[in-house]
Amino acid sequence: MRFIHKVGRLTTPFHRLVSRWFGPSVFAGGVPRGIFKEVEAIHYQTVVGAVVLDGQALTALPHHSEIRAAGLRQHKYSQWRGVWTRRENCFLAAPSLAHIDAKGRVCLEATYGPHGITDPVWRRKRPYPVRQLSGDFTSIISRWNMGDNYFHWFMDGLTRLSHLERFPAGCRILVPRGLPPYAKRSLEILGLEDRLEETADEDLQIERYWFAGPNHDQRMSRSRRRGVAKKKPRAATKHSP
Repeated sequence: MRFIHKVGRLTTPFHRLVSRWFGPSVFAGGVPRGIFKEVEAIHYQTVVGAVVLDGQALTALPHHSEIRAAGLRQHKYSQWRGVWTRRENCFLAAPSLAHIDAKGRVCLEATYGPHGITDPVWRRKRPYPVRQLSGDFTSIISRWNMGDNYFHWFMDGLTRLSHLERFPAGCRILVPRGLPPYAKRSLEILGLEDRLEETADEDLQIERYWFAGPNHDQRMSRSRRRGVAKKKPRAATKHSP
């Protein structure tokens, strides 16, 4: 897994650079022309939204921390803020459905910050069908929860629903098509089954898109935030009958 991430970090920038300047625009099936930050858009008031959770730098981690062992560079993450925004006539690019601004740039927060460089949006090689959606929509779709991964569904998907109280009452929720049973059940428990809009393998053009931003603190469990190292299993002890 660590080797795969290293290869991705090495090859993606080259492919992205070539595709940006010589390929079609992201609106025609190509890759984005760059990156923009919703945090900056909120600061300069070019978009409606707010920062609802400031990023928190991690404390010093032990050498054998799970965070270091994962090989995802999460020990270098800091100031990854939780945000929400509203964008009019917004374009979402398959397959991860990260949203794109008018200049053809992808949102950094939608590609999970430091992981953004390897997001599938940078590997677009063909046009996708574009579906028009009228009304208000938010999304819990990302590269992390389009499959059958229990952890990522709850930690990277459902946590984004914490922004729902800031969105219109009738705001619909984009979810991956073909959800596994546990994902469907979790949404039923939350009483949201009537607000779902399934999508797969298509770009979306949305009348009003309410971006529910993921954040570093939501994604990491309490023990991992503290840098707890993996414990070796203790040897079984024999007891007298």
